[in-house]
Amino acid sequence: MLAFLRAWWTTSPVSWDSEFFTMPPVHADLRPVQAGGPPIWIGGASEAAMRRVGRSGVGWLGVEGPAPAASVSSRDEGADRLWSIARRAAEEAGRDPDALKTAMRINLEPGTSVESVADQLKRYAESGVDEAYFDAFTMFAGLDQLLGFAGQVIERTGRL
Repeated sequence: MLAFLRAWWTTSPVSWDSEFFTMPPVHADLRPVQAGGPPIWIGGASEAAMRRVGRSGVGWLGVEGPAPAASVSSRDEGADRLWSIARRAAEEAGRDPDALKTAMRINLEPGTSVESVADQLKRYAESGVDEAYFDAFTMFAGLDQLLGFAGQVIERTGRL
């Protein structure tokens, strides 16, 4: 499917014939702003997902838990093993494995403290995670509360 999306974003007319579906030539002239299409972050914690990261993704998008990081400071052998699969797949696809990135999503629950989020962001930065964000939709009644919480996190972490 990722190969199809890239074809859709870069070719006109585009056609497709695969094991899963066939599409006759069609003109799809509305293009993404970025040449080649938007960056694709790939989630999942399986070997297959990590191969997709290496072959086709800008990087790996994890949720909570240990992040596979290129850093030797990572303490999770399972995460290191998965990250090595992504790096190997990138090399096999002729891509630079050092260009792969990691991002982490932090799911917040009501009552989560500013300190715990700041500490988690610092740990991610130390382990080599490139980007992190938190999903706080269930935690706040309004945008003002969310922005206040985010401001406090930024005060404690700076621009990691």
